[in-house]
Amino acid sequence: ISRQMGAGHEDSLTRIAAGVVTGVGFLGAGAIIRDRAGVLGLTTAATIWLVASIGMACG
Repeated sequence: ISRQMGAGHEDSLTRIAAGVVTGVGFLGAGAIIRDRAGVLGLTTAATIWLVASIGMACG
């Protein structure tokens, strides 16, 4: 589906990738919680980035 929708619009693929990176960065930042004892949620944020990168690679 992504190849059919992107046919003839090569620049739109980079816009989609930029939007995904921005959105995933926002979600990852929201998953990280900092308090006096330390930082929580780094593993969750890294997992969000990993899943997003796999999704982008698959198409």
